[in-house]
Amino acid sequence: MGLGPRSRLDMLRNLVTALVRHERIETTLARADEMKPYAEKLVDYAKRGDTDEKAMKIADFWLT
Repeated sequence: MGLGPRSRLDMLRNLVTALVRHERIETTLARADEMKPYAEKLVDYAKRGDTDEKAMKIADFWLT
């Protein structure tokens, strides 16, 4: 996507956060494809509930 590693990670974190908050986002297909596994993993961890320590660490990292 033409970004440095830190910028790319920040962009992905912002996209995942926007998706969780608004349940829908508009973005390019390339960005959506790259973000999809992270968003799915976050949802899988969210199903465990807020008592799971690993789930909370993942949420703290991905949700800004």
